Amino acid sequence: MAEEEHIEIEQNIDYDPVNAFWLHYSRNTFKKSLAKADINMSTKAIVQDRQMKILIVKDRYSQFWDLPGGHIDEEEDPLEALKREIEEETKLEYPFEPEELFTRRMQLGRSMKTVFFYKIVLKEDTPSIQLSSEHVDYRWVSEGELGQYNLGAFESVLEGYFNGEISPDT
Repeated sequence: MAEEEHIEIEQNIDYDPVNAFWLHYSRNTFKKSLAKADINMSTKAIVQDRQMKILIVKDRYSQFWDLPGGHIDEEEDPLEALKREIEEETKLEYPFEPEELFTRRMQLGRSMKTVFFYKIVLKEDTPSIQLSSEHVDYRWVSEGELGQYNLGAFESVLEGYFNGEISPDT
């Protein structure tokens, strides 16, 4: 009953996408009905191997290196999207244990997107990656090597992560 009320209320809102997002999102529960709203949302993962190196992937369609992840499909929650995107882009298979870090509104390309960030620490040695057609290369990089790659909007995210400024409650 509560879910039906939520959907009915959401449909009657004369809504601003940003305000609607923050009104309906809670850290503990992502309302699937929100995915129906006209909001551009993505999910990204900071994937670390046992040597604490970060996986970055080179985008085929831009000059940027990227974090694995991608668009959240309609009716999909961010964690479901993350698992799907990681497997599609890298062939890393679940089970891995994503830890939610934070959510941020970011300018990515020409769009403002709401991005859900997760951390995944792999329990195995550095796995080989099989890239999807969206990417042309990948690297496992240490904190000191990040400056060698054009990470665009994700540069500040990774700097904050390595500086300890980003944790699950930021």
